[in-house]
Amino acid sequence: MKKTIKISLLFGLALLVCALLFTACDMGEEPQSEHVHAFEEWQTTKEPTCAQDGEKARYCSCGEKQTETVAALSHTEVVDAAVEPTCTETGLSEGMHCSACNKVLIDQQVLDALGHTEVIDAEIEATCTEAGLSEGKHCSTCNEVLVAQQTVAALGHTEVVDKAQAPTCTQTGLSEGKHCSTCNEVLIAQQTVAALGHTEVVDKAQAPTCTRTGLSEGKHCSVCDEVLVAQQTVAALGHTEVIDAAVAPTCTESGLTEGKHCSVCDTVIVTQQSVSATGHKFGEWVTTEEPGCKTVGKKERYCACGVKETQDIAATGHKWQEATCTEPKTCSSCNETYGVALGHTCKIGTCERCGWSNEPTIEIPSTPMELEFGVVSFTKLVYSKVQLTEIKYEFNQYNVLLFTFVGEKTYDWNGSTATQNIMFDWKLLDSDGIVICSGALQKSGLMVGDKFKLELNIYSNQLPEDGTSYTLVLSDKQI
Repeated sequence: MKKTIKISLLFGLALLVCALLFTACDMGEEPQSEHVHAFEEWQTTKEPTCAQDGEKARYCSCGEKQTETVAALSHTEVVDAAVEPTCTETGLSEGMHCSACNKVLIDQQVLDALGHTEVIDAEIEATCTEAGLSEGKHCSTCNEVLVAQQTVAALGHTEVVDKAQAPTCTQTGLSEGKHCSTCNEVLIAQQTVAALGHTEVVDKAQAPTCTRTGLSEGKHCSVCDEVLVAQQTVAALGHTEVIDAAVAPTCTESGLTEGKHCSVCDTVIVTQQSVSATGHKFGEWVTTEEPGCKTVGKKERYCACGVKETQDIAATGHKWQEATCTEPKTCSSCNETYGVALGHTCKIGTCERCGWSNEPTIEIPSTPMELEFGVVSFTKLVYSKVQLTEIKYEFNQYNVLLFTFVGEKTYDWNGSTATQNIMFDWKLLDSDGIVICSGALQKSGLMVGDKFKLELNIYSNQLPEDGTSYTLVLSDKQI
């Protein structure tokens, strides 16, 4: 593009020169023949670089100048070598620049320092005679010392005494010495001490006995006990037997069988066995005092040797007849009693044990009967009324006197749909008119016209045992 522009400018300049020449001819100059440019060789007027175009020119003899652009040069690439990082210094990646203009074509990147690669320099233990080293560290890559090893002084020997070994009768001994307990180096060598030889002692002869052998005279070493002259066994003499006479037993004292012993050493050869006392041979027992229910009796018997033996005869004990409903437990021998009579199993009805029967008569109020529940203060106030239509009683299987009351609620002070409680008093009198038990019966939730049924249980333990007739009395309940 730049080259085209330059050519256009040169062409315009040429036209301008021609016009000026033409104008000069018109002013009276003589006309000249048409000039044809003859240009010289091109000459570089501006060297091209990597970044800018250059220029070249040529001239005609008439002074005409012709120029052209010389294209910019390509970069002269030079590789910038990579620099490897070290343990402590950064490196560079490979890059590139132009050797002509020094323009950086590929930037070199900074590479991080590698850091040391630690290697442990093992501890070298000091010995008794040689120094050691403490543990250290160095870099396995650059060999830089990271933790210097320190010299550890030699330990020196640890002396241990090698005890002297006394010589024996037959073996040599050793003198005291020393060695190092760490490296076992001998510091003072032990010297051999000569054996002592035996010290003779006479072993006295031992006479034989009845059962034990004897020994002849011998010799041994008093230091090591080695036998120098062995003692020989002398045979035992054997027992000299004597008979131990038998002893006959009596009624009370034991006897002995015949035995034997040695008259020399008193050893028992045949042991005398104990023969049990024969014991008394008593006759038949004779009762001298008869026993009673609670008192002991006496009896005695005799042995041929005149010894008498007596014994108690145990009390016979009571011959008890079991208690009944009306009688306590009684002895058939002495008539002594124990405890109390059992009593009947019921107070009303039939006794299951003896068949005794007691079913008293009960006088009950006649029906229908009207009863009230109310309060009496300055005036009488009735809360509710009932009419009993049936009253009956029975003695059930549990010996309970059961009263049943059937009736109807006839009045409620709060109206026919109200449910004021009904309530009336009762008491049970004996044949003498004395109150045995009493209470009140009540029921809630009834409206006028509702029928009801009430029950009253009177247990047999509430009634006297000998009662034969009772009266039930009902009355208004007033509070």
